Amino acid sequence: RAMIGWYGGVPDNTGAQVLAVMSEEKSDDLAGMVESQTTQGLKRVWHDPADDDFAVSLRKHGPLHKLRKTDDEDILSAVEYQERLRESFMQARRSRAHTISDKPAWLEEGSDEEVADSASEENHQDALKTDMKLTMHSASLPKTELDIMYYGGTRISCGFTRPVKYTEFHPTSDFLAVAGDKVMQLYQVGPTSSAKMASHVFPGFPITDGCFLPDASEIVVTGWNTSTTWWYNLEANTVKQQFTLPGRRERVLELPTAGPSKTSPVRPAGVLAFSGTNGYSLVIDARTRHVVRNFKNNAPVRGMAFHPDSEVMYTIDDDGGLYEWDMQSGRCKCRVQSAIGGKPKTLCLSPVDPRRLLIGTSAGTVDIVPISEKGIGKAPLKSMMNLTTAVSNVAFHPSGEVFGYASNEANAALRLVHAPSNTAFANFPEQFKSFRGKPTSLAFSKQGGLLAVGGASGVVHCFRMRHFA
Repeated sequence: RAMIGWYGGVPDNTGAQVLAVMSEEKSDDLAGMVESQTTQGLKRVWHDPADDDFAVSLRKHGPLHKLRKTDDEDILSAVEYQERLRESFMQARRSRAHTISDKPAWLEEGSDEEVADSASEENHQDALKTDMKLTMHSASLPKTELDIMYYGGTRISCGFTRPVKYTEFHPTSDFLAVAGDKVMQLYQVGPTSSAKMASHVFPGFPITDGCFLPDASEIVVTGWNTSTTWWYNLEANTVKQQFTLPGRRERVLELPTAGPSKTSPVRPAGVLAFSGTNGYSLVIDARTRHVVRNFKNNAPVRGMAFHPDSEVMYTIDDDGGLYEWDMQSGRCKCRVQSAIGGKPKTLCLSPVDPRRLLIGTSAGTVDIVPISEKGIGKAPLKSMMNLTTAVSNVAFHPSGEVFGYASNEANAALRLVHAPSNTAFANFPEQFKSFRGKPTSLAFSKQGGLLAVGGASGVVHCFRMRHFA
């Protein structure tokens, strides 16, 4: 009853929003009473005189900077402050409305453009109520040109003073994790803008890399020349520091790599791998954070990858040794001295059959090595030679039809490749004239439609591949 009295005099538009939020929890009779009162245009039944003397400074409080409409704006009254908060909330909700299957009614109301699109959206309600994959391919992916466009307002200005070191999409949504310098941020990437959902500062901890845990409940980030790691819990919105792995005396932990998403009853949270000192690859339980396997390579580890369907992990060391490890027994099943054209820099495994390993090298090449039940191929199927500087990042598209690689040593040193034919797309990134920075990280969304590229200037460029969206 108190809620009805308070909202009885809210203007028509706001009253409709309140009614939509309450409709799932209140009875039809109660909803009818609220609707009848909101249509009469009554005044508020209660007013606090203290609100008239209440004022907020937008400059003194850092998180409130985003509420300003002009750079010179500072003091807001209580009524203005309430209205700005309401507008900010509505904007954030609208930016991620496309990821919500059962949208509240008030999200469908607003601009004339939304009303005009409502008819077409109703035809897709049944599809939005399922968690099945919505991507349907009407034809095979062309191998010469890729249908790609800017997405999410062209780019995300993270405010970093150093390069973006880590970008990764959440496994089940379009949430994007971005980290660089001493800051990690989470964004909800939308069609026209990207809303910042969270931000965390790690004092004295320059972030070098990170990854989601297999169950997507946490993000772990590593720092420069240290064994300390930070663990961010997405549900609780908290961070915890871990100085070293239990039972280990590693000086440095690098290359955090998440295990397969298919977890076992013994380890429900899955496994996670780090590269340690003296050529060790350390596999830990993601829940207990204790080391369950350690594999010794002949040289420092440069890349790691888990097989998604079997208990196997692949590593490559600085001498070019390519290893296949059995996770159950802890033994090396196969070791091949890879015939690559330079020092290995990174490693990536294709998510679907036929399985292939991508090895980025210091010579600017990406060598494609086949793997099978018999082991690792001794010679590459092909070497991609589109770059002239060392390859720093390699990533596969979830469908296995596209992979990308980049070098952080040259401007616009980024290529996307048609995986079935091993042919680089000719129109990317040449068609984007504004993309001329040095790419320092890249990631595909788990649904496959988006590509995020972190830059040396502290910005993230987002692209949409129409074939997969």
